Amino acid sequence: MIPTAWRARQAPPGAELLVEVLAGLTKEALLASACDAVVGLHRFGVRFEQRRARHTVLVGLAGGLEKAIGLRFDPSMDVPFLRLARDGDGELSGYLSRRSDYLPSAWATDLLARWDVQDTLRESWRASGDDPDANSRLLESARLLRAALHHAARTGEPTSAIEYIADVVSAGLCRDVTGAARAITLVLRAPAEAGTADALVRAFFGGRLPDTGRAWAAAPLTEPALSALPRRAAPVMSMLVERSYGLLDDARQSGGFDSWFMALTRAAGMIRCVTYVLRWATERMPLGLRAVYGQLAELDAHYSGTVAGLRVARPPIMRGVVAHMRHMAAMFRAGGDTTGDRFAREALLIPRPLLEEDAHLPEAWQGPGCHTAPILARPPGPLDRLTPCQAVVADAADPARWHALAAHLDARGATWAARMSAAMAGTAAAQAP
Repeated sequence: MIPTAWRARQAPPGAELLVEVLAGLTKEALLASACDAVVGLHRFGVRFEQRRARHTVLVGLAGGLEKAIGLRFDPSMDVPFLRLARDGDGELSGYLSRRSDYLPSAWATDLLARWDVQDTLRESWRASGDDPDANSRLLESARLLRAALHHAARTGEPTSAIEYIADVVSAGLCRDVTGAARAITLVLRAPAEAGTADALVRAFFGGRLPDTGRAWAAAPLTEPALSALPRRAAPVMSMLVERSYGLLDDARQSGGFDSWFMALTRAAGMIRCVTYVLRWATERMPLGLRAVYGQLAELDAHYSGTVAGLRVARPPIMRGVVAHMRHMAAMFRAGGDTTGDRFAREALLIPRPLLEEDAHLPEAWQGPGCHTAPILARPPGPLDRLTPCQAVVADAADPARWHALAAHLDARGATWAARMSAAMAGTAAAQAP
């Protein structure tokens, strides 16, 4: 679930359009975050410093709507949060549905600040000759382990630790999916006596149970000696595999390019995470598990290939993906997969109707819309037909887009919303280099 349902104490004319923009900016930020955690933004030709202006605009709009109309998350938002915990104060982790006081701007700031810190450290490690990938994995593993253990202690359920990490990955909040896989593996292979939430926490904190926010954020982690995979891990492993395929099914049921690529990337993050868990959690992988691992590894490889293809494709960029999937389906059929089941388990990334040889590629599938345009190539034409709200989502750091939205709102008589949009144009202009 993506946190784009809000409530407000008042809704002056035009406020709903600004909230629509905030929803679009949030979706785009989580997509870019997930892409970075799975394959790296460099695979899309995007540098993180190019993102900072968008992030400032997103936080500024959320904060402005909080003050002006009392914007808050709707209680239905069962989405995880993970605080940066700069000073160790406050609740480290949990879910928005249980924290009605957690402001949308704070949630976005925690995501974007953690992202900024991770990217800055990666550049530092690279410059000093350290391994940025290994260090990033260890940093994210420790961060997620603390957050997951904190959540398990609050719920009293040891399995909630792994469920929390899986939710962080599938929401797009994770900074490194291999780090998430390492954290899950450590919890899965915790000593057999760590069968309760408190015992699990003590196993990683030197026998102690943190009792303050500062202790949860700063107390040294002590990774215990790994035990053989206990029996209690079997249903958790099944849950992780089922969740991977469930997220992929969401992508296969999408109705257009943007919703498809966003859902596919969330699925890819979970799939890659689970492949590493399956590899690390068992010293000798059972035959049945080995087959599942192979299927997920194939899907992971096909996602990476799809990203590479989208980066170099000519408009309409989806045509190449569909042609490749049709070719793959034909190869599987030629190999005896008459039902298409094996193809679905190992390779299918798009909705089945698009596989039909005579199927026309609908306009919604031609290529990037406002949510995916910031990280994918921008074909001429389609983006020129965006609504003022969509244009702001596509080019959030462009003051001209905000001024155009202000003029649109003013023409509708939404004076307050027009002033708000004009103010955001100033925020965007301030981010210019």
